[in-house]
Amino acid sequence: MFPRVKIIENNSKKEFEMNFFTSKQTIEIDKHSCTGCGICTKVCPKEAIITPSTEGKTKFSPEDIQPHMPDVTKCSYCGTCVYMCPFNAISMKKNGQTIEKKDLQIVEKKVVPKLEYTSEYCENLLKHVNIYLEGEVDVNWNKCKSCLNCVNVCPSGAFLMVDKIEYELVGHKVLLEPDKCINCGACVISCTGNAIDLKITKINYSGEYKEIFWSEIVKKLMN
Repeated sequence: MFPRVKIIENNSKKEFEMNFFTSKQTIEIDKHSCTGCGICTKVCPKEAIITPSTEGKTKFSPEDIQPHMPDVTKCSYCGTCVYMCPFNAISMKKNGQTIEKKDLQIVEKKVVPKLEYTSEYCENLLKHVNIYLEGEVDVNWNKCKSCLNCVNVCPSGAFLMVDKIEYELVGHKVLLEPDKCINCGACVISCTGNAIDLKITKINYSGEYKEIFWSEIVKKLMN
């Protein structure tokens, strides 16, 4: 029976594949590049891609919060997750061939605008990230449990552990260097004390787009 679905996972990637009678569509997530920031889960128009449950866990690595697609048939293979991923961690394939971002239908038909981003090297990832979001991270240190998950998942090193002397002064094991923050949101997902809040204040883009589609993307990112 078609379509047939398949989920393939190994140490380096996750593949969510849907086989039709004459073609095969695949969404692939590179585990080494994905930070679990959750941007793809916010922008997916079909809500097909989600952040896995962390219930009962206290310590997270980026892999623990990397997105998943429990129902592959919900995916429309529009490529929004591919286009919006700041870390270029998601790719889409047709019949085994990777579709370049510029060749995605949502880009060719100007459904989405051009993202105006700066490229910054993240030492924790050993690669560049496309920064098109502006925002503010607010930490309620009274709620901080010093679980260090934010330190473990932050790709830019904006969260860092303090030494013993600093800990005695501030009362928590973590400090935030706002200038290093790239507003990805991985820290928010990983925080066990719900102590971190990220407010996106601006999305940098230009050019033509379809209002009915793009306005929903903006709304999801800003909320």
